[in-house]
Amino acid sequence: MTRKTFADYADDSVRWTGIPQLLEAMGEGRQPRYHLRILPIITLGLASVGMVLLLADRQLYWLGYTLLMVGFSLGTILPLFGPIKPWSGARVDEWDRQVRHNAYFATFSAISAISIFGLVLLCWLTLSQAWSAPDSLRALTSSAVYLMTMWSSVPTLHASWATRPIDEEEDA
Repeated sequence: MTRKTFADYADDSVRWTGIPQLLEAMGEGRQPRYHLRILPIITLGLASVGMVLLLADRQLYWLGYTLLMVGFSLGTILPLFGPIKPWSGARVDEWDRQVRHNAYFATFSAISAISIFGLVLLCWLTLSQAWSAPDSLRALTSSAVYLMTMWSSVPTLHASWATRPIDEEEDA
């Protein structure tokens, strides 16, 4: 008869969740890849609504910032399970490289356009609304978080809509 220690029970409970198997699969580059079509839209929608709220009214700043952070938090998960393979650790062929290239090209284009528009908008709002320095700084840092949300969400969004899912039968 073997006796289990507390550490053995703790290890068994962690293995029961499936997280160690997922981490092992991710380390070997064989984690599941999904076409996440709706989640990036929800992520960008939450972040955009949050940005509009925090720029529109000083009283709604914390509500807008909360929505922005929820969008950012969801956006950080998207590259892990999206259709774009990671930069290292996975077998990447020419098709995967082309999908990644197109997705990040669309992302850089969108971020560049939003950055130029956002800087002009922030300058105009600072002058027209007579914002104080802390208000301007909060808006500027929130804009940086919004751009990071775009950086993590738009490649997955583009790759999910630009390619079609491969069935199990077609992959074999």
